[in-house]
Amino acid sequence: MQDDFENAKYYFKLGNDRTFYSKAYNGSRSIWIQNHFVWIVAVILILAFGLAYSEIRYSRKKG
Repeated sequence: MQDDFENAKYYFKLGNDRTFYSKAYNGSRSIWIQNHFVWIVAVILILAFGLAYSEIRYSRKKG
């Protein structure tokens, strides 16, 4: 509840508490995604543009 997910994960894993470990992991993952959201979107866009460019080049060679 105090947003200290890394320590919470450690202690819940020690105590073998899967329910609260999962909640702490989800909180930790959520913060990681928030901090890296721009990079995640940038990679997805680059892959999408690369795929579109590849399809355009392939269709021009074929037709």
